[in-house]
Amino acid sequence: SAMFLQVLLDHPIIASAATALLAAALWKLTSPSSSSNPAPKRILNKNERDVVYLFQLPYDKQGHNISPFCLKVESFLRLMKIPFKCPKGVYVQQAPKGKFPFIQLNDQVYSDSTLIIETLERKFGSLSTGLTPEQQAVSLAVQRLCEEHLYMGLLYLKFIPDDAFELVKINSLHAMPKFMKWIVAPMMRSTTRKNLWGHGMGRHTGDEVVQLIKEDLDALVGVLGDKKYFLGDKLNLVDVIVYSELYGFVKVECLPTSPIRGLVESRPTLLQFFERVHSQIESNPPAEWVDVK
Repeated sequence: SAMFLQVLLDHPIIASAATALLAAALWKLTSPSSSSNPAPKRILNKNERDVVYLFQLPYDKQGHNISPFCLKVESFLRLMKIPFKCPKGVYVQQAPKGKFPFIQLNDQVYSDSTLIIETLERKFGSLSTGLTPEQQAVSLAVQRLCEEHLYMGLLYLKFIPDDAFELVKINSLHAMPKFMKWIVAPMMRSTTRKNLWGHGMGRHTGDEVVQLIKEDLDALVGVLGDKKYFLGDKLNLVDVIVYSELYGFVKVECLPTSPIRGLVESRPTLLQFFERVHSQIESNPPAEWVDVK
């Protein structure tokens, strides 16, 4: 009976076990399978011709894009003046590779921010034309530094310290019902912790991570030098990539005591570069969020 069930759930051990089983069931249902990689399926039954539908994480409570990879694609679309829309209410479990961002273009689905942009460049044109082999090599090296190392350091500082993660929950999961946030947040943090450990960044202390981030930022300062952009006077894709990684340091809220605070601001040429790119992007129309049909 309902009364008997309530008595059971009032028992702390049984209640904890029930919560764990519910969390495990939800995780199983909402996590993409790692044993298979099915062909991408279109999400929208109807789409406008040559309009890009960008599926990405919702903005945080302050209206900031919290994913550098989503921001990279969104910024590229805005700078290239490609018509695009961001459908609401789409879950990461619908993504072909289990991650945001992904896009739908003319009934075809593409995932991974780098592969997405390569697809868009073939159809709409590129930000990076006429690069020498050396410039191409520098671009790739900077991209790898940002996306494979600097990003992991920032992720560590946002997800591993308890007080920092509380702020992530407040800002990033603000639209989620409280009972779901209570279940999803620990699982999200656990997955991030495992990913960081597998990468290697999660095996360091907080102080060591901060030092590694400083070295990455100093390397970016060295490559930038006194140039306007990383390859000279013209904005290229590598600038969008660096901008998208720095966004999490400069724009996304962090605690007053966070070691993130001031890391970019204390490097004037890097901050000026960030503001320069930000101004160019913001001069274009913002993302249009639409309901899924």
